[in-house]
Amino acid sequence: MNDRKEIPRELLEKILANTHTDSPRPTFMSQGMGSVLGLWQCSCGFMASGNFCEQCGAPKSWICLKCSARNTGNFCTECGTRKPWECQMCKALNIGEKCGRCGMPEPSAK
Repeated sequence: MNDRKEIPRELLEKILANTHTDSPRPTFMSQGMGSVLGLWQCSCGFMASGNFCEQCGAPKSWICLKCSARNTGNFCTECGTRKPWECQMCKALNIGEKCGRCGMPEPSAK
């Protein structure tokens, strides 16, 4: 049974038009919209949905909010900043224990 959700073509085209993998700054996909849709763009260019690219097998990566380096672990390999988490309330990406936009604590923080 295939439990993947179908994404409307217009929305997918809009996402692809706003995605630039060669940009050093975080892009539309890396700032949370991709995670809402369950998609991420692999370095090979494929729009993947799991933890590994279905096309080339590369692991899902994230972009550091401080230095813009691409990483796969929990900490940035360039500056040591931890992997950002998405606020459940306002969907902002954060690296501290509380959301910088709305003040909600990180779900795993106590």
